[in-house]
Amino acid sequence: MKRKRMVIGLFVIALSSMAFAEHTPVPDLDSCPATADEYGSPIAWNFVPLPLFNINILGSTVNFTPIEGQTDFCAYADIVFCSLNPIAGIVPEVLQFASLVQCLTMDINGPLNLEAEIPVAGNGIPDGSYELGILASLYNAGDAEVIAAYQANYQVIKDLIVDALAAYEMEMKDKDIRSLVQQTAPYLVRALTSILAGFTTMADEDTNAALDQLLLLLAEIGIAPPEGGIEAITTGIPRLGPEGDADSGGASNRREYEYYVTELGYTAAEYVAAALDPLQEPPLEEGEGEPVEGEPVEGEIIEGEVVEGESGEDIPHPADLNVDWNVVMSEAIAYLSGWQQGINTMPNAIRAAYIWQNGQHYAYDAQATPPMCWILAPLK
Repeated sequence: MKRKRMVIGLFVIALSSMAFAEHTPVPDLDSCPATADEYGSPIAWNFVPLPLFNINILGSTVNFTPIEGQTDFCAYADIVFCSLNPIAGIVPEVLQFASLVQCLTMDINGPLNLEAEIPVAGNGIPDGSYELGILASLYNAGDAEVIAAYQANYQVIKDLIVDALAAYEMEMKDKDIRSLVQQTAPYLVRALTSILAGFTTMADEDTNAALDQLLLLLAEIGIAPPEGGIEAITTGIPRLGPEGDADSGGASNRREYEYYVTELGYTAAEYVAAALDPLQEPPLEEGEGEPVEGEPVEGEIIEGEVVEGESGEDIPHPADLNVDWNVVMSEAIAYLSGWQQGINTMPNAIRAAYIWQNGQHYAYDAQATPPMCWILAPLK
């Protein structure tokens, strides 16, 4: 009996170790593993297993067995990120958008701005380890509803991507695009499909709007976008989105992120565990009093202007080195680098990337705690 308990105990420990094994985010493109051997032949470098399907067969079935218990959207993001190195040999411009798909900085499912050079924006919650981390945890735990929805969505997104590649081949006549993609970046399509399928499963309005804009591009190569948009052909689970409540504990996933990550400094794994535990809930927010009607509060946007305070007590974000109330790309990357070296805090680093990706200009809200006290503001 004692031996049996010991065996069971070791088995549980082994399972626990597997459950907590997680991908370490890639800090930059130079840190990506080699994608080919000395002869130029592709080698296995993917960080985690991916679903399997035949890219050369339209409507091919997907084998999800390899990802059982190992779904990791942070790893999927970095697979896409590291696939850009070989792809850049064909399309150099893709490197300009590398940070958008890197796990450390990816936050691309916020409101769209079609007039911006980069139309996608963030919603303040990192995608790979945090927002999609909730979905991954439930999938790995065997949640039947999540598994069914995600797998169905993966099939839909995969078919759209493969159809688009096939249509592009016909447009380019003799160009074998699918074989070229498979040879150059064999994990790219499967990893990208994994991320997009995860986004559709969250049933988030802003996320679906961004995906709908991508679908409109298919019309340019002869594929009609689905009537009713992405929401009409996929299955969403509202509790998984940023405004949903994954554990039905009363606080939204966003509120739990703001409290546990930005205020308490939780890691991604700790945040996901809290977001899925109804016994771990943020304290109720106390009312701080309503402002007098017609009187602007510090940081409030009124008729396109920002009241940044006249008391001289505005505190700039630490990434804003020249204190011009803008966080530009170089400042955000420098601050992220400092976080990777253990110098800067993760919440402030995430906020710096968020400000940079969403217009760069910000204001200070003295009524909020760091890093949420640095709010977006219109360009001056």
